[in-house]
Amino acid sequence: MKFKWILLSPVIVLILAIVFCEVNKAYWDHKVKQWCKADGGVKVYENVFLSKSDYEKLIAPLYKKNYGDYIYHRVIFKDEVFNKDPLVWRSEQEIVRFIDKKSLGVQVNYSRRGGDFPTGFVHESHFGCGKVNGINMDIIGSIFIIREQL
Repeated sequence: MKFKWILLSPVIVLILAIVFCEVNKAYWDHKVKQWCKADGGVKVYENVFLSKSDYEKLIAPLYKKNYGDYIYHRVIFKDEVFNKDPLVWRSEQEIVRFIDKKSLGVQVNYSRRGGDFPTGFVHESHFGCGKVNGINMDIIGSIFIIREQL
């Protein structure tokens, strides 16, 4: 009978380790979800109305990290909330008009990366505000609006 428990004990330890990892991820995902609902998403301070061609000229460089002459984009703040495994952080990004340095809008995001049971075969899982229903994480589409006739 003791021999059976000796053989089963590594399996039991493995199962407990996997359960611990999943419960820990679920805890941090729940915290991220709460923070996202509290202050995550996009806050628009000013809309910019553009023709479709002006929008395409302006926005294409934004996604390539080359912001052109009109606006620039910057990360205001990145703070690690929990810096072990999983890594949990809060970040803010801002779109600023280059000419007068006026903030057009801010995006706040909370994220969790990792916390998985170490297998060496899969990439780390992740969770953030973009996966919480109803939270707008499109700062560019929220600020810049296409108007057909300008």
